[in-house]
Amino acid sequence: MKRIILLLYLCACSSLVYAQLKDHLSYAEGGYYEFNKEAETSSENFFEKFSVDLGLSSEDEMRIFRQSEDDLGNLHLIYQRFYKGIRVEGNTFALHAKNGIVFSANGKLTDKLSLSTLPKLSEEEARDLAIRSVNSELFAWESAEWEESLKFEEGEDASYFPRGELLIVKDGITDTYKLAWKFEVVSLLPFEEWKVLIDAKTGDLLEKVSDTFYCHPYQGSANTLYYGLQSLQMKDRFFAPGFHLEDCERKIETRVFEKNIGIRPVSNLEPKAWSNISKVWNNYANWGNNDRIETSAQWIAQKTWDYLDQTFNWHGLDGYGRRIRILTQLTHSGVPAPVNAYHKRKELVLIGALSDGNGGSNPMTSFHHLSHEIFHGVVINTADLDSKGESGSINEAYCDIFSAMVDRSVRGQFNWALCSDVANRARFIRNLEDPNASENPAILGDDFYVPQNCNGFDRTNDNCWIHVNSTIIGRAFNLLVGSNRPTQNGVDVQGIGAEKAMNIAFRALRDGYLSSDADFSDARSAWTSVARMIYGPCSTEEYAVKMAFAAVGIGTKNNLCVEISGSNVLLDCNASAQLGSFYANAPAGAFVQWLLPSSWRYRITGSRGEGLSLLSVPRGTRSGNIGVRINYQGKLATNYFSFTIRPCLQQQRNGSSYIMELYPNPAKNYSVLRLGDELLGGKYSIFNLAGQELIIKDNISQIEKLNLSELEPGIYLLKLHKGQLSYTQKLQITR
Repeated sequence: MKRIILLLYLCACSSLVYAQLKDHLSYAEGGYYEFNKEAETSSENFFEKFSVDLGLSSEDEMRIFRQSEDDLGNLHLIYQRFYKGIRVEGNTFALHAKNGIVFSANGKLTDKLSLSTLPKLSEEEARDLAIRSVNSELFAWESAEWEESLKFEEGEDASYFPRGELLIVKDGITDTYKLAWKFEVVSLLPFEEWKVLIDAKTGDLLEKVSDTFYCHPYQGSANTLYYGLQSLQMKDRFFAPGFHLEDCERKIETRVFEKNIGIRPVSNLEPKAWSNISKVWNNYANWGNNDRIETSAQWIAQKTWDYLDQTFNWHGLDGYGRRIRILTQLTHSGVPAPVNAYHKRKELVLIGALSDGNGGSNPMTSFHHLSHEIFHGVVINTADLDSKGESGSINEAYCDIFSAMVDRSVRGQFNWALCSDVANRARFIRNLEDPNASENPAILGDDFYVPQNCNGFDRTNDNCWIHVNSTIIGRAFNLLVGSNRPTQNGVDVQGIGAEKAMNIAFRALRDGYLSSDADFSDARSAWTSVARMIYGPCSTEEYAVKMAFAAVGIGTKNNLCVEISGSNVLLDCNASAQLGSFYANAPAGAFVQWLLPSSWRYRITGSRGEGLSLLSVPRGTRSGNIGVRINYQGKLATNYFSFTIRPCLQQQRNGSSYIMELYPNPAKNYSVLRLGDELLGGKYSIFNLAGQELIIKDNISQIEKLNLSELEPGIYLLKLHKGQLSYTQKLQITR
C-alpha cells in the first residue's frame, strides 16, 4: 500500500476539550467502536479529542502509515503509535471515515506507557547478539553474489546486513512493555529469515521468530500435474528460439534452485542469487510434460494472481503489482526442503522442493500449497500478522481460506480437505469442514486444541502451534460460507455464501481491522465490524459472522440483535406531516414489532414492518422511547431508542412562527428556502421517494434558491440537518 506519514501531536497545551469516548458511541464491542451520526466525529482531531480514553499521553504520537479508499467511498486510515518517538509494536488503530467524519474505529492501544527509551546496548552490540542467536553456515550478506544482486535490484545502499530498529515491544512472558532492538537476519544455509528482538537494556533474547523489464508475452500450454492440460502465459525469448517460464504481464517467474559449484562441499553448496539462476525455458510454446513441476507452479501462480485481480482489484502481492518469484526443487544437505514462503523486502520468493520428499513422485504443486504460500505475501503487505501464537494461526487460516477459494474458482466447487488432491500427503491435510478428521481443533478448547502456554516460539512447538490451531478460524469461515456440517457446539449457522464471506474476510485484512498481533477474539471483532460496515448493523451477515465464531467457541451464542436508526432530536412543528422516521436494523426475514404508547399516532412501513413514521404525540411531550422486538428463526431480540422533542424555533415573519419556509410549493423550476437561525450553516438534501439523494448542499444560508429544473415532476423530500437537528418537508414539482 502507498505509505503516507502524517504526525498528529498530542500536546498537553492543546486547546481542545477532552471528550469521553462512550458519549459518542452507538455501538462498541471488542475494541471496535461505531459513532453516533449526530456526533460528527472528525478524523482530524480524533486522537486529541479521545486521548484520555485511549490511554495516550503528551509523549505519544499517532502516525498514519497506510490509507486506502474502498469502492463504497469509505476512507480507511491506519495509524501506528509512537512513544517518545519510538514505534510501539502491535499498537495500531484504524479510523474508518466518510467525508472526513469517522463512522467507526478499531484497534488496540495499551494503557499509558511509562518507560525510558534510552538503550543501554548500542545497535552494534545488539546486532552481534542477534546474529549469534541464529544458527547459520552462511548469511546472505556474506555472499558477494547475493549482495550484488540486491544492490542491482534496489540500489547501492541495499544490503542484507541486519539494520536495527529501536522499538517498544510486549514481552509475552512477563506481559510488560520493553525497549528492544529488532533485526531481520537472513540465512542462506539453511534458507531462513528470522525476526530477532534483543532487550535494549539487558541484552536478553526476547524473541526469535522464523518469519520494469522488457516483455514479449506468448500464450502456450502445459500438461500440469493435477489439473490436466492448461493454457500458460510465457515469455518469448524473441532474439533466440524458445520460451521462458516467465509471465511478465502478471510479473511471475519460476526458476529451478541452483548452487555455486566449487565453493563449498557438494552436499552443502552456497545457493545462487536469483539474478544468477538460469531461466527455465523450452523450445516450444506447448511444453507438454516437460518441467511439469515448474509449469504447474507457474500456472497456479497465474490463476492465483487472476483471482486476486478479478475479485478484489488487488494486483500482485501488495495490490500494486509486486512480483512473485518461485524457486523450485530446493535441497539442503541433499534433502528436499519444505515448501515455504520467504519474504524479501515484502517481495515473495517461494522456496521449496515442491516434491514429497520421497523421490518426487507426488510433487506439492497444488492450489492448497502454492496459493497458500503466495497469500502469505498478501498478508505481510496488509495486516502483517505475526507468525506466532493466535496471530500466527489467523495468518495460516487466512492462507488456507484463500487457497480454498482459488481452488474453487478453477474447479467450480470447494475441496475443504486441503492438499488431499496430492496423493500420499495425509500429514499435510487440514480439513476445514471437519477439522477433527485431520486431528485439528474445530472448537477452541476441544481435544485437538493446543493451549497457548508456550514458553517461547520455535520450530519444536510450531511457533506455539500456529498450523494446528489455525483450523478454528478456517472452520468459522467454512460455516460462514455455508457448510455441509452447519451445526457445531450447539450452534446452527446459516451461511451467507462464498463471495460475501470472502469479501468480509479480505476487507478485514486489507482495511486495517486486524493488527499484527491480533488474537481469535480480534478476528471475530474484525469480521463483525466489516459485516456491519458493508451490510448494516444487525444484518443477516453480521448475525452469521457472530454465529460462525460462536460455533467454534469464540464469543457468545446469543448474537441476535436489532438496532433502531433515527434522529434522537425531533422537532414539533404544526406544519410538519410527521415528527420523525425510524428504521429497525435486523436480519432479513425477521418479523418486526414496534413498541410504543397507544396514545401516539404512527404509521408502519416496509415489507416486514421495519419502518416507522411517528406522526404525533400528546401535546407537551418532550421526550420518549420507542422499542422494537424481532423474531428471527425462533429467537427474540428487543431494543429501545430514546429521543427528545423540541418545539419549532420561535421566529416571527408576518406574525407567524416558523423554522423554515419553502415557497412556492408546489414549484416548477425554482423554489426559495428561508431558514431560522438554528439551521444556519447546516445542509439540505433532496431525495426522491426511492430514497436516492439527488441534490445536496452544505453550509446553507438563511435564504437559499433551489434549482429544481433538472428534476422530473413528482413528489420529493427536502431534508434539513444540522448537528442533532433534522427536519423533513414534502416538495412537489409540477410543470
